Amino acid sequence: MPQGVGVRVPPWAPDSGKSAAISNDRGVFLFARVISSATCRTTAALHQARPRRDRPRPGRRDAAPALAGAPRHGTGHPAFRTWARRSLADDGRTARLHKARARLDAGLVDEEDFDAERAGWSAARVWAEMTALLPLPPDPVVTHGDFSLNNLFLHHGEVAGCIDVGRAGVADRYQDLAILWNCLGEFGPSLQRRLFESYGIPRPDERRLRFHLMLDEFF
Repeated sequence: MPQGVGVRVPPWAPDSGKSAAISNDRGVFLFARVISSATCRTTAALHQARPRRDRPRPGRRDAAPALAGAPRHGTGHPAFRTWARRSLADDGRTARLHKARARLDAGLVDEEDFDAERAGWSAARVWAEMTALLPLPPDPVVTHGDFSLNNLFLHHGEVAGCIDVGRAGVADRYQDLAILWNCLGEFGPSLQRRLFESYGIPRPDERRLRFHLMLDEFF
C-alpha cells in the first residue's frame, strides 16, 4: 500500500508497532504511525517556563528550524508534486474563498473566536478587509491546512508528525506559515522571526500573512 501522500515520518521516529494507512475516494493515501513525542505548544511552553540560564543559548539547536523545515518537506515529495499539478492553478484559493463566503452567509463564523487583532470585528468586516488584499500571486504547495502548534509533534528537536489533516491539500505556502507564525507570537517575536529566517524568507510578505490569517478566521 502506498506510504507517500501524508505525514512525513522520519526513519528514527520511535515505532510502537501500531501503524495504519488510510485512503479516500480519490486514492490519496495517508500513512500514520504511533510515535512518542510532545506537541510543539507543550515544548514551547516548557521552554518559556525554564529559568533564562537554562534556555538554549544562541547557536544551539532550537525548535524554529525544525518547525520551518516541516512545511518544506511536503513540497519535495514526488507524490506531492503530482498532486499539486492536478490541483487548482490558483493554489486552491478560489475554492477556499467560496467555502469562507458560504460560512459567512450561513452565519457559521464564530466572531467571538477571532484573533486579538480582530477582536470586536464582524465577519463581514473581516471579509471586506481580506478581499481588499486581493489579488495575490499564486504560490501552490501542499499544505497541512491548520499548521498550529497543537497539531505538530516534536521528538528530539525535530517535527516527528502531525494530526488533524482534514484540511490538507494544495494552497499558498503562507496558509501554513501564517498560522504557525501567529501561534509562535505567544512566545515572542524572536521565535516568529527565526521561523521565517529558518524557512529562507528573511522578510515575510505582510500582505500574504494578513490575508491568510483573516481567511483562517472563517474556519
